[in-house]
Amino acid sequence: MHTLYLVSTPIGNRADISIRALETLWNVDVILCEDTRTTQELLNTYKSRFDRPYPKLLSYNDHNRDRRIPAVLDLLIKGQDVALVSDQGTPILSDPGYGLTKEIYKLNDPKIVVEVIPGANALLPALQLSGFPPDRFFFAGFLPKSDKRRREMIANFPSTTVIIYESPRRIRELLEQTCDVLGPEKKVAICRELTKKHQEALRGSVDDLLGIDLKERVKGEVVVVIDNNPQKG
Repeated sequence: MHTLYLVSTPIGNRADISIRALETLWNVDVILCEDTRTTQELLNTYKSRFDRPYPKLLSYNDHNRDRRIPAVLDLLIKGQDVALVSDQGTPILSDPGYGLTKEIYKLNDPKIVVEVIPGANALLPALQLSGFPPDRFFFAGFLPKSDKRRREMIANFPSTTVIIYESPRRIRELLEQTCDVLGPEKKVAICRELTKKHQEALRGSVDDLLGIDLKERVKGEVVVVIDNNPQKG
């Protein structure tokens, strides 16, 4: 049996990687990385735990995935085990890993399997910190960059808790669009520095948060959570 392992890595605090994830990364033949330098830094943190070097690192990202997928399939067919990691968090969620898994399933080869090594992600900690109803939620990922398409998507959000990945450079734009489409009283949480020392959730109405100097307060990747649940009474 030859395996593609989808291995979750820390989103900020390197101590959040699991023992199972480390053992998997040291036992495969090849590790696919969004950025080999980022993965190398993580592996160097833990290399003293093992009596052998970590495997070969290959880049796999939005820029090279189309030409990399056939090569990875060939590795699996020839009997090698491969791990896929994101720079941070869980592979497949808002990263190019889906294309690879889709092609593996299309092979329909019983000797090649996909296995998940779970761990850190930004989605669930933000949901926990938001204080909004967690029983049902909609993960919107990264919204389109076009103003028109973003507004259309916001207008069509389901009536539940909504989770968005966003660049700090577009936070104010997102809040302004949310204000225009869903109203200034809509409750929002901007979650930053997740799992790190200065982890924080800025909570309030859209109008409240637009009154904050967001450029100064919000740095690094953030997760925005919107309480789009029906309001009672």
